[in-house]
Amino acid sequence: MTNEQRFFVQILSDHLNGRKSEARHDLDWDALLCYANNHQVSGMLFQQCAAFLPESVAPILRKRHASELFYYFNREKLFKQIADALSAAEIPFFSVKGLEVARFYPVPALRTMGDCDIVVHAPDRERAHECLMALGFENKQRNDLEWMYLKNNMLVELHAHMLYDEAANSQADQAAADSAWSHAHPTGEGSRYELDWSFHFFFLLMHLKKHLIHSGVGFRQFMDLVVVMRCCELDWPWIEQQLRQLDLLPYARIVFALLERWFGVSAPLKGANLTEVFYDEATEKVFANGIFGFSDEENQDAAQMRRLASSERPRWLTRGAYLAGVMFPRYRDMRYVPQYKFLDGRPWLLPAAWLYRYIFVLRNKKSTGDHAIAATFIPDEKLAARQQELAKWGL
Repeated sequence: MTNEQRFFVQILSDHLNGRKSEARHDLDWDALLCYANNHQVSGMLFQQCAAFLPESVAPILRKRHASELFYYFNREKLFKQIADALSAAEIPFFSVKGLEVARFYPVPALRTMGDCDIVVHAPDRERAHECLMALGFENKQRNDLEWMYLKNNMLVELHAHMLYDEAANSQADQAAADSAWSHAHPTGEGSRYELDWSFHFFFLLMHLKKHLIHSGVGFRQFMDLVVVMRCCELDWPWIEQQLRQLDLLPYARIVFALLERWFGVSAPLKGANLTEVFYDEATEKVFANGIFGFSDEENQDAAQMRRLASSERPRWLTRGAYLAGVMFPRYRDMRYVPQYKFLDGRPWLLPAAWLYRYIFVLRNKKSTGDHAIAATFIPDEKLAARQQELAKWGL
């Protein structure tokens, strides 16, 4: 770790622990600005360091800090409109991740979020869609996995499940995540529900695992675990039981050990004994990933590598099935894509959609198509290295 990286982690720890940060003037502040932007914690860096920021940096962080405050108040206003609309339509719902966790941060407005996640029962999803459209949201994406909406730079994801097959280790993983409604209770505010925090904490661990395996993960998702552990009364025996059932306890112990090293917070479940080599590797990985896995090249092919590693079929057959899926996507995956809107409700037009897609990708997104095909032929050596890396994380 560099001095800047050590200072950055210390800043985040100071913020979570309510400490003033010690002044430093021997640092590369451009690197710190980059870390803060990649991990979306610029407001926290400004608050902790405002008294000793260099003149070249202070205006930049001050502007980002003000922007985070503005976005927070705008987000709270729009979410209230959504909650009121869903309640008026008598649609039960609850929110997860940032919308709920932010309240536990020292300054809730500085817990930024890329999107707002709302969960409804599957039969209510269409009516919830109508509520959002009536509020002036633009429907940006609608497929079997997620429905996304945008208004005033607020991105909303409307879910009917907590996790999906692509994110789960097994059917048991899926069943555990989708039992969410049995862990939710009415808040007394319209038709809004709230997840039991033990289940929500378990879900946050599962969601972090998904990002580790796929797109990458930044410090903010680890910080969410810290604030929930501190502010909520959790049923640790139940959490341990769920982790054991899914064979995720080794992974969780590694996460808890990192939380203790980075932020000085201990979980009732004992953390793993980390070697210094792994600690440095893990910290470097999180720095490189950023909030959405910006710089981790390995994660670009993570889904395909995971598919190859977990398949019980011969590897050549798995590669062939993946390539066929890339070249000829299913109707259920194509019907909501804007370019193929003519396909929705007309599955017999699927061959025409394939032809149109081939022409469109070839002319406009050739590099994307080339990469998707190339991912089919990931060398076995690279696959083995990826498996070894995930094994170090207990996955």
